Amino acid sequence: MSHGQLRACGSSLFLKARFGVGYTLVLSKKEDGCNEANVMQLVQSHSPKAEVLSAVGTEISFRLPFEDSKHFSQLFAELDAGNASNKFGIETYGISVTTLEEVCAVLLCVL
Repeated sequence: MSHGQLRACGSSLFLKARFGVGYTLVLSKKEDGCNEANVMQLVQSHSPKAEVLSAVGTEISFRLPFEDSKHFSQLFAELDAGNASNKFGIETYGISVTTLEEVCAVLLCVL
């Protein structure tokens, strides 16, 4: 609902698949330094359309499109490799799918 009108109807899975903007990858930087340029290059080598959402404080966040999910296992394997912590300065990482709040924001802008 927006301004008293129905904008979209469906289950949360349907709305996320239809109007979702992809996945959010959040990487935690090591306290003793992070090579952000190498991290961005790594992520974009597996997901060329990846965009940086923020690189502030102790985290770097990326938006990854749905169609690149087939490359995630390779990206995660590189992040999990023994030398990734030293090479990239990444402590941990996590990934999540579009939230319903993000879908609503898209619907308000698009429809």
